[in-house]
Amino acid sequence: MSWIGWQQRFETWFKVCGQKEDYAHDIDHLRRVWQTVRRIMQIYLP
Repeated sequence: MSWIGWQQRFETWFKVCGQKEDYAHDIDHLRRVWQTVRRIMQIYLP
């Protein structure tokens, strides 16, 4: 599965099952983490 596929799958799960009271780890935080992962992947796995 591609990274985009994993991101979409995890976001769907997170929307249904994620902790909604923990604003430090909301969907926007998850997207920032994915963005960082993509940048790291571009450097180390071109």
